[in-house]
Amino acid sequence: MSVPKGYWRLYSAGSSDYRSGYSDSVHFNRAATRITGFDAGPEAVRKGHTVTSTGILRRLSGTKWVAFGKQRVYSLFRAKGKKSWTRSGSVKADSHGHFTARFTAEQDGTWVGVYLASGSYVDAESDHDYVDVR
Repeated sequence: MSVPKGYWRLYSAGSSDYRSGYSDSVHFNRAATRITGFDAGPEAVRKGHTVTSTGILRRLSGTKWVAFGKQRVYSLFRAKGKKSWTRSGSVKADSHGHFTARFTAEQDGTWVGVYLASGSYVDAESDHDYVDVR
């Protein structure tokens, strides 16, 4: 979901302890990004073999989604049964936004691609993909 650009204010209806009121205006001017076509595999993969994660990083330009090349995408992994994610590495997307990262399969778990934005863009996270390691 992208947040529309423009000026934003918060409103609080108040309570018995606080008066109602508005916040100061804030100008929001950051473009949405997203990761499409994310896949980690093969599924299943043998322990010690290669897991490859791929996807395409895109940014919103006007009303169209366009390739967002030359940006760093991080690969995160969460082992089966665990709650926390670990960063497995990162790669730069090519000029067409495509990225490919390779890792050694150690254990079952879920992979995700993440773009950590700076400046005039919003962070993006891919769909999650579970890989069975045998």
